[in-house]
Amino acid sequence: MSMYNVTLLGWDDGTFFPLHITAIVCISCSFIASIVVTVLSFKTHKKRFYTWSRSERFVVYLAICEMSFNFVHMFDHVTMVIEKDHVHPLELCQFYAFLMVFLLSIKNFILIVIALNAFLLIRFRRQMDFGIRDWRLCVYVMAFPIIVCTVSVSLQYFGPAGAFCMVKPGLGTLLMTTIPCILIVLVNTTLYLLTWFHIRRVAHQIRSVIGEQAQSGTAYVKAAKTMTMFVAVFTVQWWAVSVYGTWQFITNDVPSIVYIFVVVFTNIGGCLNLIVFINIQKKRRRILALGTNENVQTSRPNDVILSRVKTPFSSDKDKVQTTTATETQHVDQSSA
Repeated sequence: MSMYNVTLLGWDDGTFFPLHITAIVCISCSFIASIVVTVLSFKTHKKRFYTWSRSERFVVYLAICEMSFNFVHMFDHVTMVIEKDHVHPLELCQFYAFLMVFLLSIKNFILIVIALNAFLLIRFRRQMDFGIRDWRLCVYVMAFPIIVCTVSVSLQYFGPAGAFCMVKPGLGTLLMTTIPCILIVLVNTTLYLLTWFHIRRVAHQIRSVIGEQAQSGTAYVKAAKTMTMFVAVFTVQWWAVSVYGTWQFITNDVPSIVYIFVVVFTNIGGCLNLIVFINIQKKRRRILALGTNENVQTSRPNDVILSRVKTPFSSDKDKVQTTTATETQHVDQSSA
């Protein structure tokens, strides 16, 4: 069976060019936003990259993945517009699909690592060991995707998908896009909810001792809000793919408007990442300002009181928590 028996979406109903032009515009905006995030990230730091906080490095990693995806995907759409057909030859289409699925998988695994690292840090006061220059992180997020993509190529799962080169419609789309997107949303949401509940519990304990104006308690809540942005960004970008994949598996009669939603939302990842970057930079400036104020004003009374707050980590003999400075450091690192 030919890999090109897939319907060329939009050609019969006249939405072919609007569909691809919309995609090219969204991809261009995302690509520019990713460049802005990467450039500004390095301009706002004078230290070496691997001395940055994890949240700041994560944003750069996500921006690079999105930028690379946009670059490949742009060629995909432009080729289809020029040829007014699927991408030929098949090997080129499969090459596009391989790179795009690989890059998207890396990005999704980074999001899972972010959620897991935040949960471990807040709940157990431990962080994942990424190794020197984050080499373990690279293994975590690249090993499985490269295996999956290689197997998918050998099984002929990659090829024309109707409006671009990706996983061919049918069972492959369900297994490699729809189900993974749903699972990643569920896993990330679960981890962030557990993190949020623990943050709120500790923040409540802190406020009950030193009052509603406790800066540490407020910092916990702000950190939780920052972390949930990653889940929100992923949900916004990939909800349409989940809906379309499920719909297509049930019936091939999917409205064109649904596919337009897929084209728009999946191609604005760089813009969404820019929003997260701006939020983290604002938080970073507030932390620096707070640190300056604390150097001027003594905080010894609050430290003494806070050290008496009981937490789930306290042993029977030693039921005291760390000081405000230590708690704030944990919150700053976990904001990713």
